[in-house]
Amino acid sequence: MAKRAFWTMLAGGVTATALAATVALAGPAAAAPVAGQAVSATAAQATDTPKYCARIDKALDRRQKAQDRWNGDANTRGSIAWLQAKAQSLSSSNPELSKLMTDMANLRAQVKDPAAGIISDLQAVKQAHCS
Repeated sequence: MAKRAFWTMLAGGVTATALAATVALAGPAAAAPVAGQAVSATAAQATDTPKYCARIDKALDRRQKAQDRWNGDANTRGSIAWLQAKAQSLSSSNPELSKLMTDMANLRAQVKDPAAGIISDLQAVKQAHCS
């Protein structure tokens, strides 16, 4: 029984090693351009920008949507005004939930200004490094 486990482990290790060697040896040859073949300008330009530039647009969009939602009126679900109105309407029927809504509104009000600073920082990084 122990012999079989040993040979299975050895065969798996040899297979993994062979696969890793194949990938390692084939990688540089496949990536190298063929003589006389021009490298496209977009490929050269893509390597000039940092990798985080591709994510900045998504992060900006996400944070801007959150900021817009927080600044919304009492009809915008999730806004600070909506949470305050909801807490006010629940104050007599469910005081615990009313307190939770009030605390959520206060927390969002505290986070709103630092979040605006993050948005401006992301825009500055995008303008400086990703243009």
